[in-house]
Amino acid sequence: PAQTYAIFETDRCRYPTLQHDALRRRIAEEWLPSSGYRLADAPEIVMNFWYRTESKADQRYIQLWIPVEKKV
Repeated sequence: PAQTYAIFETDRCRYPTLQHDALRRRIAEEWLPSSGYRLADAPEIVMNFWYRTESKADQRYIQLWIPVEKKV
């Protein structure tokens, strides 16, 4: 079924996995309570953009897709 997602990204850097937990925590503690949304009962999606070439290693990032629905 269709689902609404809020999408967040880490900074683009060599090791974005080091930022993943902090980003998830900020979403839950800061963004979600003030956003007018709540977590929906749907899968949370994590997308890793992990470039293997050395020339793009500093451009790696992670997207977090958080399922949300409007608060009622």
